[in-house]
Parts: sequence; structure tokens; C-alpha cells
Amino acid sequence: MQDGNIFKLKNLLNINKRRGGEELLLVIRKHLDVVILKPRIEIAQNMPGVNPEHVEAILGAFSEPAEQYLMQCAFDLASAKTSHVSRANGETFLAHMVESTYISHKEIKEPYQDFTGNKLTVFDYASLVDHDVHEVSRFTLDDVFGFFCHPSFIQGSGFEIWVRIYGISTEKHNYDDYKTRYEDSQRKLRFIATYQPTVEPDKIADRLHNMRTLEGLPEEKQLRIAFDTYMHHVPMARRIGLHEIADELQERAIHYHPTLRDINPWSYDGMASMPSELATHLMYPSMP
Repeated sequence: MQDGNIFKLKNLLNINKRRGGEELLLVIRKHLDVVILKPRIEIAQNMPGVNPEHVEAILGAFSEPAEQYLMQCAFDLASAKTSHVSRANGETFLAHMVESTYISHKEIKEPYQDFTGNKLTVFDYASLVDHDVHEVSRFTLDDVFGFFCHPSFIQGSGFEIWVRIYGISTEKHNYDDYKTRYEDSQRKLRFIATYQPTVEPDKIADRLHNMRTLEGLPEEKQLRIAFDTYMHHVPMARRIGLHEIADELQERAIHYHPTLRDINPWSYDGMASMPSELATHLMYPSMP
């Protein structure tokens, strides 16, 4: 190991011992030596639900060494924090984050750039790889920010990754009803998109994989997510030129919630202008 890397290792160990991040130290030690792709592919082969070919594709999507390093460390962080946590459908959160990133890489990147002129960057990929870390572990969103602020990463990585994850995360706390929660989540996403437009295709990638794996959830949650998808994500996908994905999202939403077939999402500004009674009926159709 080079002298500079030894110095970095000592600093990181001291910082993380003070914070009590013992689990993360194992990840950090790997970061400071020369990192290669092959071991991560081998690791992925032993993780339930994780497609090693998709891991290889997203980790190999960038040619610059600094970008490769960022992606490898993002995957290491996701592996350490989420590979043992399962979603309702049985797959791990790591598998969900890998597949969301792969959707962005294979199905969204080119049509989005062709339509808007905006390019998805390594920050978008790294954000998707880690976007649920703070949801299912004790590693908070602020911890994610601090992790990527280390000077071994591309300058600005901490903020660029933090703002994208914050933008695509659904608000969860202190809400009495789902309608207000979803409205606030969309307002936050739109606000952040004025600074960083690619947060919208990042959100679409996450939602598309959620919709493709919705069968494992309770029916009530399926209905709420289908309604939110139909009202917010279908129009968003069309607005940024992802028409095929918008069609799929619409079809999947209607599959789980056939009543939506009679609702035109363009008639409302999301749920915000929809009468509360109608929104409640669509989210909870079994209620009187």
C-alpha cells in the first residue's frame, strides 16, 4: 500500500472509531488499496437476488478511474448495509438498488439524454446504488453525505449524492394521511429538479423497479403505490421523454388498480388539486 493510502487509512479509522462505525471500517479498508472489479462480481454471485451481470454492467459503466472508484465504493457501502435486509417480496434491498441502477443504465440513460440533452452522471448511478441505505440501516442520510465527502472521492461527491437520494426518497414521518405525504414528496422532488434535473429519471428508475416487483406487497399498499405512480410518475416520465417507460408504468398501475383507467392524470396537478374525497376513495377503495 502506498504511503498516501496509509495516511488516509489512519485518518479514516480515527474518524470512524470516534463515530462508532465499526462495521464500516471493513469497507473502508478495501477502499484504500487498489480496487478491481472482479472481486465484487464474485461477491454478488453469493448474494440472493443480485444479478452479477448487472453489477458488472453498472460498475463498468464509467471509464475514468475516479468514477470507477466512486461506483465501487458506493457498491461496497450498499453491500455492507443492505445485503442482509429483505424487502416484502423476498429480495434484498441491495438487489432492488442494483436493479434500479441497471434500469437507469439500460432503459433510461439514452432516451432521456436524447430528449432533454441532459446526461446521467456517475453521481446518478452512485445515488441509485445507495438510495435505500438510510431507509433500512442505522447509516443515516447525513452519514452517506459524510462518507462521500472524503477527499479520496471526486470533489463535490457528498452533496451531489446526498441531494439526489434526498430528492427521490418518499417522505415518511409525521403524516396523518398518504395523500399529503405523497404531495410533499412530489413538491420536494420538483424543487430539487430545478437544481439537478436528473433526479427525475433517477426517481423513475426506482419506481419502475418497484412496480415490477409489486406483487409481494399487501393489497392496500399495492393500491396506494399504483395510485401514486399513475398520478405522478406516469406524467413525469412522459414529460422527460420516457414514453415507453410511462406506458409500462401506466399499464402496471392499472393492473393493480383498474379504477384508475377512468382517471386522467393530466386533469390534475398530481394529487394536489384532486378532491380529498376522490383521492381517499382511490387510495382506499374498500372503505365505505
